[in-house]
Amino acid sequence: MSLYVIGGQKGGTGKSTLATNLAVAFTRSGRHVLLVDTDRQLTASHWSDARERDPTLPPITTVQKTGTLYRVLVDTTELYDEVIVDAGGFDSVELRTALAAADHLYSPVKASQSDLWTLEAMSELVLQARDLNPSLGAHLVLSLAPTNPSVSSARDARRLLEQYPAFGICEAVIHNRKAFEDATAGGRGVLEGPDVKAQNEILAFSREVMSHGISASLSQAS
Repeated sequence: MSLYVIGGQKGGTGKSTLATNLAVAFTRSGRHVLLVDTDRQLTASHWSDARERDPTLPPITTVQKTGTLYRVLVDTTELYDEVIVDAGGFDSVELRTALAAADHLYSPVKASQSDLWTLEAMSELVLQARDLNPSLGAHLVLSLAPTNPSVSSARDARRLLEQYPAFGICEAVIHNRKAFEDATAGGRGVLEGPDVKAQNEILAFSREVMSHGISASLSQAS
């Protein structure tokens, strides 16, 4: 079992989009998935409600949980192949206690100065979490990037992200595509829709996440 936290200290960066689409990608690969919604905006929960109303979509177990999460998450290890926590966009007891149990954190950031300013505090939070959970992997994901290839903000941001050694930087980039908004409204992932570009981005991200999980398993075995 692997436990992934999608979280950060800045709202509006696409955390619920990543969490729900990753849940769909894992489910389509045959994994038994639990999605835990700790964000008070309840985006993942509303997504799950919409999904349950569509009988053509395979179910994904989604629960709401606030407060201290460590014991709850540890107790799921025998029940699911993959647990994904949508931890919202602010420092919280939910985020901190989830990181104490997590295998990996994925923190989406936009290519904007206001997002980059939050990374110093997020780096400190990751280092604190590693005092309790030394094997925690932490990764930054460029999200809501401009689709115009002439705009270099994503490339420029990637260079700035390298200044934060507490994190790895995902190769996959999630662009600002309407397909993600449409999929969320319908309780779907983009892998269950028609937009090939959005599908390729989520496939690239989910494969990267899976590779991190495999690498961690190999490290523990050795």
